[in-house]
Amino acid sequence: MRLRTTDLRVIRGVLDFANVEVTHAGQVEELCEGTAPADSLARPFLILEGSDWHAYKKNDQPEARSWLDAIIAGELKAVLPVIQKRFNDTVTARWRMTVSMGQPNFDFDYTVQGIQGWYSLAIGLLIDPERDLIHRIGKCHLEDCGKYFFDDREKAGVKNKGRRKTKFCSPEHANVDKVRRFRAKHSKKHK
Repeated sequence: MRLRTTDLRVIRGVLDFANVEVTHAGQVEELCEGTAPADSLARPFLILEGSDWHAYKKNDQPEARSWLDAIIAGELKAVLPVIQKRFNDTVTARWRMTVSMGQPNFDFDYTVQGIQGWYSLAIGLLIDPERDLIHRIGKCHLEDCGKYFFDDREKAGVKNKGRRKTKFCSPEHANVDKVRRFRAKHSKKHK
């Protein structure tokens, strides 16, 4: 199954949510509304006011991060029942047919209920065996970073054969790590 632009936008938005330092409700809601599939957020969308926004930071963000950590560590089975329940409770999908140049095209429309539905959809897309994306999610190995990222190196369904899994969120961080290892290696030789 192909990776749609809207699906990738949801995945990236949730990774941004996992990486961001949450400071207010609007920040999280903008991320969600800006990356959720068009018109997919069930209304009324729960807006957290005042000090309630801490629920995003204390409940939702740690849950999304724990699921991502389990996926990256190869421990999906341990969290799969929780993901399944949350997904089934907060995400609805329906078939949609469009016609282009006389040919039918079948696709899904998703409706998500709030923040939990949004990150449940992203995780569901990542772990779907039909999409084969689970190996493209990572967490930066640079010790002062630790950001979650999606490896874009695979284009148009070409598999990552013969390549190592990316360990860093950016080429810059890979270079910083390489320089640190080089300096550490050479400082030991000169002692």
